[in-house]
Amino acid sequence: MAAASSPEGNRLCDICAQPSDAFALGECDHPICYRCSVRMRGLCGEKHCPVCREDLQQVVFVEDVRPFVQVGALKSMPGDRKLGIRFENRSLQKAMRALFDITCPQCPERDSGVTFSQLRDHMKRAHLLYYCDICEKNLRLFPVERKAYSRSELARHRRVGDEDDTSYRGHPLCEFCQERYMDDDALLIHLRKNHFWCHFCEKCGGQEYYA
Repeated sequence: MAAASSPEGNRLCDICAQPSDAFALGECDHPICYRCSVRMRGLCGEKHCPVCREDLQQVVFVEDVRPFVQVGALKSMPGDRKLGIRFENRSLQKAMRALFDITCPQCPERDSGVTFSQLRDHMKRAHLLYYCDICEKNLRLFPVERKAYSRSELARHRRVGDEDDTSYRGHPLCEFCQERYMDDDALLIHLRKNHFWCHFCEKCGGQEYYA
């Protein structure tokens, strides 16, 4: 079966279904886009194939998808030992490193190389924009993917979600502690750990909790 492609001709990633011009290849021959590969290996610390679950201590980033055995001598390619990635050319290595760049989206001329904590402080002082601390702690995102909000936008984001993302409905509130949590599962864990519930109601399908 031919691989799916975007209207522009770029192959689609089997994981995120987004077009990409660079893919990660492993011995199992299940290519995924380089962004998904770096997210797994760099942000989540997972080095298996997301398709077949085979352990892949090393993958190679290529522009032209082909069988792994046809890639060539990996030892002669530039690489990242920590992530277990080899690069077919230097431009792919540069593209991978760019995913971790921490830069101000409002100041394109501003030098990169700062920490995310420094970026957070800069966004607050210079642009009156804020990052959601709950999302920051719980979502494995590249710096460029994190969204900054005005005060009113952040309040809405925490309460009911973002206007441009109907799949997200805000961070649920613990009515006893007045603190918000990442999602319903995280709130449920908090309620079970820190508050009381009626075992009789639970058997009848109820979910009542008490301080």
